[in-house]
Amino acid sequence: MDAKSQSIVAFLQSCGEAAPSLAPNYARMEELYKRKLWHQLTVLLEEHLGEEAAAAQLGGLYETFVSDFKHKLNKLALARIQVAVALNKCADADEVSAFAEAALADHAGELESGAFVLCELSRMLLRFGKQEAAKEKLDAAAAKIEGAAGVTPEVQAAFYRARAGYYKVLGPAAEFYRAALLLLAYAPLSSMPSSEALEISFDLGIAALVGEKLYNFGELLEHPVVATLEQTQYAWLAQLLRAFNAGDIEQYEALVAREHVQLEAQPALLSNTLYAAALSAYCYLTFLGYNELPFLRSTEVFVFPVVAIGGAYLVSVVLAATSGFSCTWLVASIYFTDAEVATTWGV
Repeated sequence: MDAKSQSIVAFLQSCGEAAPSLAPNYARMEELYKRKLWHQLTVLLEEHLGEEAAAAQLGGLYETFVSDFKHKLNKLALARIQVAVALNKCADADEVSAFAEAALADHAGELESGAFVLCELSRMLLRFGKQEAAKEKLDAAAAKIEGAAGVTPEVQAAFYRARAGYYKVLGPAAEFYRAALLLLAYAPLSSMPSSEALEISFDLGIAALVGEKLYNFGELLEHPVVATLEQTQYAWLAQLLRAFNAGDIEQYEALVAREHVQLEAQPALLSNTLYAAALSAYCYLTFLGYNELPFLRSTEVFVFPVVAIGGAYLVSVVLAATSGFSCTWLVASIYFTDAEVATTWGV
């Protein structure tokens, strides 16, 4: 072995001594490195990255060890390794950007691995509050992926996960809803950690209720998202979606009476939006029913209250922003005594 290889082997041995529980991993890395078995070494490295005890050594492992042979690795596997290292070692947006820009140089001209790094970089920048920079990287990833043929599900999932994350923070809710459903087409709930699966299920349910121009929840109701919600403390949200899809005002009012504590825990704007949507749906369904009766004329009058509901909703938006006014509180105060419902507008 030359001097450089010897120093790398010495580094791996020192890592094993510093972390005895990971010593077998480092010994195996040394063996595969000496034998130049790059595929097997890649698999071992990705498994090693998932070890909690390995976190403290990831930065040094990448700079000293992986950097020596990274040009021999599968590009997408290299991208996954680089992202894991960045998540571990970068403490602020500037560090993330510097590391990721250097990593992107390793993927010049590569569609999938380059897009993967851009998507994960966008998510990291968003966590640090760099929204414009995150959108720039997301747009760059979209330029690579959209219209390209044969993009693997892993990369598609990375793109829609980043896109959903961006619109969850900045809105609109309808864009989050579409991106999240596309994410689940490439990364089913069953493939996600339980915490992520529950979070995206809850967020999808809320987005379906408050997103503009999302009038039919049929696709969502047939999705495992609803079954996931029904097995948790958010079962009320699944029931709410079913009530809205059916236009069942009575069921909605019953849910408010029964689940008022959970509903009050949601933002006031959500509560007011739900009421406006429910009442509008009721008026529209009433119009559809009477419009089918041949002996009735001017049935469009049944739609007129929607205008008033819209006006009241706009007023409620202002009140929610200024004083936290919530329709849920108002209805709950009718169903329950003052001892059961705090007589404040804050939710």
